[in-house]
Amino acid sequence: MDGPGTAKIVGDEVWDEVIYIDKGLGITIDGFKISPGSGYETEGICHDGGEVTDPVTITNNTIEGFSSAGFSAYWDDLDGTTFTFTGNTLTNGDYGTYGVNIGGIREATVNISGNEISDYQYAIQVESNNDIVPLEIRIENNTITGTGASDNEGIKMLNFALDTTYIVGNTIQGNLYNGIYINEIGSSGLPPVLYIEKNDVSGAKYGLYIDDLLYEHTYAAEVYIRYNTFHDNENGFTFSSYDGAVGSTVSIVDNNFVGNSAYGMENMDSVTINAQGNWWGDDTGPYHPVSNPTGLGNEVSDYVDYANWRTTAWEEENDESDSSSGCNTGILNPLFLLLLAPLGLLLRKSR
Repeated sequence: MDGPGTAKIVGDEVWDEVIYIDKGLGITIDGFKISPGSGYETEGICHDGGEVTDPVTITNNTIEGFSSAGFSAYWDDLDGTTFTFTGNTLTNGDYGTYGVNIGGIREATVNISGNEISDYQYAIQVESNNDIVPLEIRIENNTITGTGASDNEGIKMLNFALDTTYIVGNTIQGNLYNGIYINEIGSSGLPPVLYIEKNDVSGAKYGLYIDDLLYEHTYAAEVYIRYNTFHDNENGFTFSSYDGAVGSTVSIVDNNFVGNSAYGMENMDSVTINAQGNWWGDDTGPYHPVSNPTGLGNEVSDYVDYANWRTTAWEEENDESDSSSGCNTGILNPLFLLLLAPLGLLLRKSR
């Protein structure tokens, strides 16, 4: 199905969805304005699609005013193909509604990027089918605004298996409970790779909440939490427990924690996590009542190694490989030195 156009149910019939796909079909829905008609429609697009092996693409649509979901998919298996949800605007959802809610993803690539989502209690929720198969998920450059009730969720990820997941460049703001919530990284036992980078999260009780970091993990995993700004939340980053296997990489560096009223970073476990090289809002470092009582930055809990903190905020134009505020002089190229030599002789003759 291709637009431009308007998809709208009219007449006396009662439908639960405006666009309903009831077979294992790949489909493109592009350029529509989708809103409820005169019946009791609760979902803008529902793909109740069984086993899908062809691409599903939802792009450049405006979806507004639904009481259950803007887009939902309940696949038995989305297998060996792609799901693309880009450039859409979703607004005016009721309390209890999902902006984008997908499950049943197997060996597939998921791209949810460049969307504007507001007024939905759960803006983006993704759940894998928990099989030990490759899966790539990209949730990038979305703008999510929470309004109304305080228990809204921005991005919610459930049951990570052998996934490579990118949560990058999103702006998440407004009245939220969790800006980004991730449940049980590595729940199937094989190593996931997770990038949470360059997100701007504000207005939440928890800017980033990870429930069980490297859950019951037996293989080395990779988790990169870098270049984010968590500001004006109650808690910038909280995780409930840490159970990483030997050889796992957990990099929490070059983030900005500013104006968070309770904690910049809260570790609810008793295993120390390395959080060196972050900016805590002041060059005196984070406040800790015992180890840094004179710190004027955001507070950190026990079991957070905050040493070698940044003395300036991380900014996009800075060298991402450098978590300090010092200069990186590097080494001059020898060819460049040869080019400078004649200039030096000229300068000496001019004296």
